[in-house]
Amino acid sequence: AWMKHLKDKIRPRLEKLGKEVFGNADADETINNISAFFTQINCPVTITPFCPSFNKKEYLELMVKNKVSGMNHKLDPNDLEKIVSYMHIP
Repeated sequence: AWMKHLKDKIRPRLEKLGKEVFGNADADETINNISAFFTQINCPVTITPFCPSFNKKEYLELMVKNKVSGMNHKLDPNDLEKIVSYMHIP
């Protein structure tokens, strides 16, 4: 979710990672390849398997309460809302 949301800000890093690890320097493909890898080793890439009754509002409130703000790229409440949207696939 974080990579999808910040893709444009971190594109050069994603492209370098994709080229080095997957042999493809496309940012979208890198994100897809990373997701596919975690899926292949049975590691969920969304919150849905852990929380089928996911409540976006409650999750955002929890992120604010825990002061989620980003370490390398500062995140504002709008960023958090978009990231949470990527986290849940109904």
